[in-house]
Amino acid sequence: VADCTTTNVLQESEGVPASTLLYDDFSVPDSGRLDVTLDWTVPSSLVGFYIVPANTCTLAEFNARTCNFVVRSEPVTTKPRKISTPNFAAGNYRWLVANYASQQESVSFQVVLQKGTGCAPQAGGAPSAAARGESTLPEVERMTHR
Repeated sequence: VADCTTTNVLQESEGVPASTLLYDDFSVPDSGRLDVTLDWTVPSSLVGFYIVPANTCTLAEFNARTCNFVVRSEPVTTKPRKISTPNFAAGNYRWLVANYASQQESVSFQVVLQKGTGCAPQAGGAPSAAARGESTLPEVERMTHR
């Protein structure tokens, strides 16, 4: 019998103003595979999703991409976006959603923790890059707590 436990860590729906980085802190109760599903209204809008350690990452650090990104999913036009990160450690984190578009965007996302040997991979999910690097995205103008 396959051994898999699924914990819904977080589920949010928010309006994100244009050129804004929305954030909030949350806790992951155990280690395991972290799966994120992110969706937004307008397919052509550029929306990014990121996870960093709690209480870190200023607007300047974010725009310079010097934050300690644990999960970094830069905008692509495929929606909903599915992000899967194996061996995610328990702890306190901050999620960030960046709206690079010139209009407000309605964004929803769900963060699920899967633990055990029988957990099926998330369909369409690919391991996210936690690497730092140059970004061709415009800077966001403001950072707002949810």
